[in-house]
Amino acid sequence: MQPNQDLVCLPPIAKPDARVLILGTMPGAKSLQQQEYYANPGNAFWSIMARLFGISRRDSYAARCTQLTARSVALWDVLSHCSRRGSADSTICNPHANNFAEFYAAYPHIKQVFFASAAAEMYYMKLVIRLDYFPNNFLRLPSPSGAYARLVEWKIARWQVVKNAVQQYEN
Repeated sequence: MQPNQDLVCLPPIAKPDARVLILGTMPGAKSLQQQEYYANPGNAFWSIMARLFGISRRDSYAARCTQLTARSVALWDVLSHCSRRGSADSTICNPHANNFAEFYAAYPHIKQVFFASAAAEMYYMKLVIRLDYFPNNFLRLPSPSGAYARLVEWKIARWQVVKNAVQQYEN
């Protein structure tokens, strides 16, 4: 069994006009190693974004991020740092939330928050929600992780609400 590792999250991917925020818990080991959100090829996040917004996984990471932020979507994680063994959220210890007061001040147009996992929602509700400077539109989506990969079509259907929110806030 590997020991817990002290981890620090990636910076947010966002532009000032962001309207929608997708929150994970803490990037997985491969994402932290590559310094890229959802870098594990088994994770369906970029495949879902391809179906929703036409963002190709074959594009460079920078290009994918540019295309996502061009649609007023921001990416970040609930936790700024924690200890964890491997990549599983279930092994997180000593969680600390990111500074959402500063984040929402920097991105004041965010209207909708989507959680990319049950753990992201749980940590947000536990560590952040008690604060009074956040949007009040939240929705948990099925995790894009490689778990239950055979359910990718079901996941894509559930993530359609992200595209709907982007379209709603464009108008």
